[in-house]
Amino acid sequence: MLIRLLVWNGGNEVIRGTDPHNSSIRDLINIQLRISEKALKSIEQSKAHRLKPTIVLGLDAAYSRKYGGVAVASLVQAESCNLIEYGVAVGEPRLEYIPGLLAFREAALFYAATEGLSYKNYDVIVVDGHGISHPRYAGIATHMGLALAKPSIGVAKKKLYGEFNMINERSSCIEYPCVIGELRDPKRDIVLAYVVIPKSRDKNPIYISPGAFISIENALNIILSMLRASSSKLPCPTHYSDKLSKRIARELDKGIIRPESLKHLGLGTLDKYIHRLS
Repeated sequence: MLIRLLVWNGGNEVIRGTDPHNSSIRDLINIQLRISEKALKSIEQSKAHRLKPTIVLGLDAAYSRKYGGVAVASLVQAESCNLIEYGVAVGEPRLEYIPGLLAFREAALFYAATEGLSYKNYDVIVVDGHGISHPRYAGIATHMGLALAKPSIGVAKKKLYGEFNMINERSSCIEYPCVIGELRDPKRDIVLAYVVIPKSRDKNPIYISPGAFISIENALNIILSMLRASSSKLPCPTHYSDKLSKRIARELDKGIIRPESLKHLGLGTLDKYIHRLS
């Protein structure tokens, strides 16, 4: 059973072994406050740097009734949205879902999923969740960016924190994806996230925020580019991870596959439905 929690200690090292089950919520909040200092500094230092990624890592998780969390790390070509490789990790989270503390539930699984990848030289991480658009500027995308020492972007389906400021009326959108607003920090004069309608058919927006080591403008432009290449409302890296994690969770529950066999899974195993994911 995977019970490791990842905590950023300010360098390139990840401290392992902290158990969120035995930690108070105040302890976890204090960890996030320390993480946010590093993240905000890294974002500020990245403003002059424009990243144009070639290979992108996408992280998302689903849940199996029998085995708990199923995290998938998908490597995708940025321009073509072609799926290159994926890693899988299965384990029972040691913390129930608490808004604002998702990282302490899922980050260890995400990290374990990346360990199964043969290619490590990806350019940016896209996480299903928030970056700095979080009450303590430390969403799961921030945790993962600092833990893996890579630029990271959060793409969330629901608002968590920030005051909405309209940029465009939805009715004025002609081309998609369409930026309709931003989330501003009520405590600081900064933009935390952009609010985007991915496709004309989508009723609900997504929220794009930097996690670490990337400016908010660069994060927005990268996700907009990938949304244009994707048929989904999600950028292709997290789209693949979302679909793969749900499929694997279902097959685990049906007994079609077992956790110990996951390390042997390859793209060929799921060829029968991979074409339906793009």
